Amino acid sequence: NYLLDAGVDFKKIIANINLNHLDFAFISHEHLDHSLNQSKLNLRRVETIVGKSIDKFEKTAITGEKWDKIKIYAFPIKHGECKNAALIVQTQNECLLYATDFNICEYNLKQFNFTTIMVECNYDESLMKKAPQDYKHLRQINTHMGFEGLKTFIDKAINIESVQEIILIHLSTEAPLIDREILGLKAQAQWKGKQIGICKQNGG
Repeated sequence: NYLLDAGVDFKKIIANINLNHLDFAFISHEHLDHSLNQSKLNLRRVETIVGKSIDKFEKTAITGEKWDKIKIYAFPIKHGECKNAALIVQTQNECLLYATDFNICEYNLKQFNFTTIMVECNYDESLMKKAPQDYKHLRQINTHMGFEGLKTFIDKAINIESVQEIILIHLSTEAPLIDREILGLKAQAQWKGKQIGICKQNGG
């Protein structure tokens, strides 16, 4: 049992998760919408993998018998000047990629047979072009990935044949930059036969 980032209200976390049964938490980077409750998790003695400490592609050591069958890898991904990392959790039958808040990945991940990828899709480039000037944030373009960028990333770095589910996460809250319904249709057309999930505006 593991937690991917901890930026939501801590009351929501403890209402849905028994921290005594949590094997580890992964904090991708230090921005508060991901790291807000890291100190509270530490106080509860939850083992934490912190993205800012990851400088290269590496296997992450977690102790205990079960970890003979579960392999965990972390690697840095580009999010402006903020140190950020992605996580891979591999079991005998499943393999998850979790990668958020990035626009560049320097690694080819095709050696992994991912079954699920949870990946950044912050904006839709076609909407970005049409948006009022105020919404054309260089910050987003330089530090986050849009739909076209995601297509390129998956094509270059992911063995799509093994993927069963693609979950698009960290979508912008600014309406001129994303339309969840349109994005879902585009994703289904792009990755036919794959289950597509899109995060809700308020999480989940």
